[in-house]
Amino acid sequence: MSDSNDIYTLGWISAIPSEFVAARFFLDTQPCRPKILDPHDTNSYSLGKIGHHNVVMACLPDGEYGITAAAVVATNMLRSFPNIRFSLMVGIGGGAPSSRNNMRLGDIVVSSPVDGEGGVFQYDFGKSIQNRAFTHTRHLNQPPTALRTAVSVLRTQHKTDGHRYEAQIAELLKGKRRSILAEFSRPPPTSDRLYMPTFVHLDDDKSCQALCGDRPEYLVPRPEREEPEDGEDFAVVHYGLIASANQLMKDATIRDQLASMKRVLCFEMEAAGLMNNFPCLVIRGICDYSDSHKNKEWQGFAAMMAAAYAKDLLCQIVPSQVEEEKQADKYVQTANSAPDSLRSNARIATTTTPPTQAATITGTPSVACTQGLESALYNIAPATPEYNNLWSAKGALPIRPLPGDRVTHNYYNQPGPGPNLQGSQARPSSHKQTAKSVFEEHLNIYETTKMTYGFDHPDTLRAAHKVASMLKNQEKLAAALEWYDRIYKSWKKTLVPDHPQTLQAARDVADVLKEMGKDAAALDWYDRIYQGRKATLGPDDPETLQAAHGVSRMLVKQGKRKLAIEWYEAILKAGEKLVPGHPAIVEAEAALAGIRVKSRFTRGL
Repeated sequence: MSDSNDIYTLGWISAIPSEFVAARFFLDTQPCRPKILDPHDTNSYSLGKIGHHNVVMACLPDGEYGITAAAVVATNMLRSFPNIRFSLMVGIGGGAPSSRNNMRLGDIVVSSPVDGEGGVFQYDFGKSIQNRAFTHTRHLNQPPTALRTAVSVLRTQHKTDGHRYEAQIAELLKGKRRSILAEFSRPPPTSDRLYMPTFVHLDDDKSCQALCGDRPEYLVPRPEREEPEDGEDFAVVHYGLIASANQLMKDATIRDQLASMKRVLCFEMEAAGLMNNFPCLVIRGICDYSDSHKNKEWQGFAAMMAAAYAKDLLCQIVPSQVEEEKQADKYVQTANSAPDSLRSNARIATTTTPPTQAATITGTPSVACTQGLESALYNIAPATPEYNNLWSAKGALPIRPLPGDRVTHNYYNQPGPGPNLQGSQARPSSHKQTAKSVFEEHLNIYETTKMTYGFDHPDTLRAAHKVASMLKNQEKLAAALEWYDRIYKSWKKTLVPDHPQTLQAARDVADVLKEMGKDAAALDWYDRIYQGRKATLGPDDPETLQAAHGVSRMLVKQGKRKLAIEWYEAILKAGEKLVPGHPAIVEAEAALAGIRVKSRFTRGL
């Protein structure tokens, strides 16, 4: 390896491009690329100086996330830059706001030891929720001494003098393109909304502003922050536990449980891939609240805040402190040795009996061997797998992979004895499952999800909806009605009566009543849906007009033609703002024509 690579002693790892861009802004020198890399190193780098330190910056490959991807990037970095002593994991994360921390978007969270934890808490989504209790999957090391000492220095400085990271960011962004300013500047404070844990954003294609709004009953009341001293930042730096898993945290209920039980401040997806194998400190700018209301509006600014703190931290460390630390590659078990680790830490038994293949993995895996395990499973996987489970405990739910996804992680598990984790891959003997077996599968998923989360959790309600829909398709309408009615009542209690998800659940009830011939009851439900849409969306919204069609169709079915005509005419009037040929208008025109033709025909008789 070239001697020029040996001058770099500090690493800086980003997970996504916006974090990498923010990091490069804080280099004191023009970023450059290395002249030579290890043949097995697939990373892309930016090299430069921060203070007295030569820093190597790397980013995860586009579209790759999680613990394993971070571990691979770190391993590759040490192949090409063997003199690195430690690294920073810098970027965005989801906050865990509570009455203790009064957290806001744009705040910074720094991993710091708490109650015996090293600063990063790794958990598993499936095992962590059993019986409403969260458990470790691994104990992770704390950051090296030089980094912890620098953190102490900064904490003292900030307590006495505050910090001015926002002013630094504003200075760095001067003269930049409008697109850069829009992405990395602080968003307006009105976009910082903390919703009630039970209020769920259910349509990823619609923004929170459009779908959820800022009605006070949906928002958590929070105390105002004190105005900062002249020149100081509004943002606060928090120190404590960061939770890391291979899955994005999007559930406010689970977020609050972990925040309460473990005092977690932040959630992210990469740090656990580094802490035990690569001396590291984690710095996260808060871009959302780890709930379903995720958006990218705050990501750029949050990444800038984290990078500003990271630079400030490195400037507190003198080069001699870095040299005193052990070389990071002494900690690391490289990816090339992962298969050896796999053989020593886990046993793979494979059986091939066409047309099925199965693998069982026992033992406790480490991040260092995860890539080898995935490779092994990939090689023995069936060409078109029906089920894939990796690191699944006893009784795991089957998860069908997406097209092209050869290995699927399953984190939702039933309670089962440990410590051994088992994974399996197998195909059913027949691709044509009977309706009964499919129904039983959905019923089992519902029962397990209910046991794990409780009935009122969104995942349980979606599983219950699958069961109800299958009962309806089997024309077991009375049973389907019971399921749909209970689902509706739960959404109504959890959200509000006029929430889109509640009204959709009401539509399911109305449709079953209509099929059962209970026209009066169905009409009442369709009218309830219409009134809810009208109250929340307005009289001329397309969804309101579609709800009006539900009422109109029932009036026609009951023979109330005059009243139906009035409804259809009202739909046409309200739909004047819609584009010509809109389905709501076309249906209303066709329905009116049909009613009038039928009326003339009846009079002619």
